[in-house]
Amino acid sequence: MRSRKILPWLIFSIALLLTAGEKGNDEFLYFHTASFNFHDGVPFIRVHVKDLPAPLAVSGAVRFSCGGKDLSADAATVTLTGYTAPVVRYRVAIEELTGAALSGYRDRVAQVAAETNRPVELFMTGGIFSISERRIDNREYYIVLKELFDKEAAVKLQDALRAELPGRQILALPFFVSPSQATITVEGTGKKLTCDRFVKLEPTGPATAGDLTLGGHAAQFLYGSADGTLGLVVEEDVEKLLYRILPGEMFASAPAETLKAQAIAARTDIFMQLGKRHIGDPVHICSEVHCQKLDWKNDTVAPKFRDAVDATRGEILLHKDLYVARAPYSSSCGGHSENIKNVWFSAEKDYLQGVWDSDKPQKFNLTRGVEVRKFLEDGTGECGIALNKKFRWRKDIPAKKMDELLTSLGVGHVTDIKPLERGVSGRVWKLLITGDTGEKPVWGELVMRRLIDDLPSSLFAVDYDEKKKVWKFTGAGWGHGVGMCQMGAIGLGQKGKKYREILGRYYPGTSVTKIY
Repeated sequence: MRSRKILPWLIFSIALLLTAGEKGNDEFLYFHTASFNFHDGVPFIRVHVKDLPAPLAVSGAVRFSCGGKDLSADAATVTLTGYTAPVVRYRVAIEELTGAALSGYRDRVAQVAAETNRPVELFMTGGIFSISERRIDNREYYIVLKELFDKEAAVKLQDALRAELPGRQILALPFFVSPSQATITVEGTGKKLTCDRFVKLEPTGPATAGDLTLGGHAAQFLYGSADGTLGLVVEEDVEKLLYRILPGEMFASAPAETLKAQAIAARTDIFMQLGKRHIGDPVHICSEVHCQKLDWKNDTVAPKFRDAVDATRGEILLHKDLYVARAPYSSSCGGHSENIKNVWFSAEKDYLQGVWDSDKPQKFNLTRGVEVRKFLEDGTGECGIALNKKFRWRKDIPAKKMDELLTSLGVGHVTDIKPLERGVSGRVWKLLITGDTGEKPVWGELVMRRLIDDLPSSLFAVDYDEKKKVWKFTGAGWGHGVGMCQMGAIGLGQKGKKYREILGRYYPGTSVTKIY
């Protein structure tokens, strides 16, 4: 689905209603929307499995079809010619709006225009979906520059604006203009089938495409993808997709209630991303961590994972009984989760404010460095379980290596690393690096973690051992810390908490709602 510019009168009305239904005359263009089909009351989502080289050998009994034509073969070769990439442009977002800020968007748009001395407007991604007579809304609103950019220019401007306007959520948002073009030819059993843009595959027996097994999915097809490859896409029951997602996100040894909580968070994320990812491709989501990791090579699912998905069938997290919640999660919060604004500089979310990972608030003010040091010596947190190897951690980095890691900052030999701003969990979101030739602030927890030798989290205290010439980091947690703490969820499950209680701890103000 292409992102859309919002007309003022549409802001609090239904800007886009997407339902299950007929695909219309152009099936390929249908695939470029966030619309989906239902089977037995369950939404079916299109997932990019893998890009396969062309020409591609397909072995086994398969029926190929397109445009009302078909070809059946026990072995076939699929080739790709005349490929033209989809046309995607980008809007550069300056700020996300939600809640009260959205209701006064005209004033805020004017303010941002004055602050940045650039023409800006309001822009929407996502839409409203009708599922089993229930409407859910995953729309997000941004103040963006009016101009459209190609990807290279958008990324360059994004980086420049992040330096110019530190602390703002500067994003390059894709805008779908037109789909890819390609001719796909299938040859087998002395016959030839020529297709425009994509070809459907229907295995009638065991079959493979390249190194992948073609399973019995509701639908699967090949389309012209990047670099002249063939993208394999399946359309599959959301619940069956979760069977493949859950093993990569949670330990099989986790309590059953924890696995249910994880299933709901993962299902929520799928619906939250509809129409926002892979703009230009005929899919809803991919199979990588960028969306959620799916394992297509292992069809055997442990009963505990299957049971967790089945027990929560159709349940997602909603905010105010309508809005699909963002449901991020990370391995370990270290004892306190973090506000979304302090990690991604996005708009505040009432249900994504940092909370103590314990039944009672603790005495520490983690926005202060001296309190963080005391906290790091404390054992507070449900995630302080034996399974959690990153509840508290240490990392030593020799001074020479640190200089090499921070070369890109241009400050010379590093003489000081000073946290300037911390979020409510103690995570650093602004850091000052000082060297013998200058100093440079670093914004954003992920930026600094990657910069400093992939630190487990930005919840740390740092010291320099002059005698050993080593920077010493003492920290807590693993990951961004926003939303559900997976180790904490395991700890709560071990204490007998039910999945709704677990989700209520980390996403307060949301409700578990069955949408089909």
